[in-house]
Amino acid sequence: MYTGNFFALLAVVLSSFAWINLCWMMIIMGIFLAKSFIEEDFLRSDPEYAEYLAKVRWRWLPGVF
Repeated sequence: MYTGNFFALLAVVLSSFAWINLCWMMIIMGIFLAKSFIEEDFLRSDPEYAEYLAKVRWRWLPGVF
């Protein structure tokens, strides 16, 4: 979901580039990034999800982050 949001926002910025659009994208992506870390920290207490996290190292972009 987060990767899809990232690419959708990137497409909007690239299709109508303006510095303000880029700034908004950076702000929105920062919020999504913080939200994903908060969610994972909360869900880590579930043993099944902790096992899943051990298997899936990359959250947003495979092999990058």
